[in-house]
Amino acid sequence: MVTDLASGVAFPTGSTTLYQQEAGLTYSNGAWSVLAREQRWQAFTSDSTYNREPQVNVHYARYNVGGFDFGAEADATRFTISSADATQGSRFVFNPYVSYPIEHPGWFITPKLAWHFAAYDLTTIGADAPAGQPKTFDVNVPTFSLDSRMRFERSVRLFGQSYIQTLEPRLFYVYTPYRNQSFAPLFDTATADFGLAELFMPNSFVGNDRVSDARRLTAALTTRFIDPSSGDERARFVFAEQYDFRTPQVTLNVGDPIGTVARTGVIAGASYKLGLGFSARVCRVIPRRPRKANRHRDLAIIRNRRWLGGSAARLH
Repeated sequence: MVTDLASGVAFPTGSTTLYQQEAGLTYSNGAWSVLAREQRWQAFTSDSTYNREPQVNVHYARYNVGGFDFGAEADATRFTISSADATQGSRFVFNPYVSYPIEHPGWFITPKLAWHFAAYDLTTIGADAPAGQPKTFDVNVPTFSLDSRMRFERSVRLFGQSYIQTLEPRLFYVYTPYRNQSFAPLFDTATADFGLAELFMPNSFVGNDRVSDARRLTAALTTRFIDPSSGDERARFVFAEQYDFRTPQVTLNVGDPIGTVARTGVIAGASYKLGLGFSARVCRVIPRRPRKANRHRDLAIIRNRRWLGGSAARLH
């Protein structure tokens, strides 16, 4: 369980109880946003969660500058932990990107180039570190993605009601070359889940210590039913599949089975607005590998929230 002292909300995260203490400042002005904070975690059993003492995070984003969208994230953090035999140190991350959205009525295509740079300066080396672990090193990983979607519409009448039905095929391709990241400690990173929210994510990990190599295609087909008088979406149905052209090689831990990061599988989802503010949603995942609860992923999502405090989400 994680208790967020800033919001007073508890999250179940397995058998470990963690308490969060966090203080900091946020600033936003136009294309810039800045976060400076200290974030500490306390556990009454085994402690494997890193503190940020401190963290400075800067985001910059510009849109439609000569047709281009571009921006960057810079993050400098010192990670500490109470365990005496754990790896500790500082990490600087710089993640720039540039994209060129091409949008027309009924379709769009967006090529995007991103770069991940992470530099580590470790003060202590843990007992579980790989053999030959250096104290200072850096990682560079480029990623290219191509996102495209079309939209078709027609008028239909169902159960005595008129609707606009859309048919929206979407293709998302991502290519990231393999880079050996086994020396990078897991300060804030876990394997991402495989669901509707992760369909169009280029990285199979949550956090800045791993970037998955990929040559992957996601194909999705969405149909929506829209009230023509109000523009309100009444129902949505999604069917999607991901396919890895090659098996990813980057794993969370050295020695993990390659299958733990393969994301090939089929997803079907649906949502329906019942009225009066109520809606129903269902999602069915049919992976080609077993799924299981991922406490480490849930913790990584909480710890990587960029705002201070805030409401909690229920975890698996």
